[in-house]
Amino acid sequence: GPDRRWAVLFPRTAWARKDWPWRRWAALARWLSSEAGLGVLVAGGQADRATCESIVAASRDGQSSQAAPVAACTVPLEQLKVLLANAAL
Repeated sequence: GPDRRWAVLFPRTAWARKDWPWRRWAALARWLSSEAGLGVLVAGGQADRATCESIVAASRDGQSSQAAPVAACTVPLEQLKVLLANAAL
C-alpha cells in the first residue's frame, strides 16, 4: 500500500570477488523485514537475477520481499527508507 516503507538492496558488483556473500544479504533482508518492518526489494541486472532470487528465497519469513530487475524498481521516493549497495572500491 501507499504507507508501506521499503528497503532496496543492490547486492552485486561488476567484480564477483568483491561481492558480499549472498547469505549475509539474505540475513540482512530478513532483519529489515522482520525487525524493521520494511518491504525488501532485491534488485540487479539480468546477470544478477539468480543471486537476487536466492537472497529473496533465503530471506522469506512471511513478510514482503521480492527480487526485481533494476528497470522494474518503482518504489516511490517517499516510501524508500533504506538503499544499500555493494560498493566496489
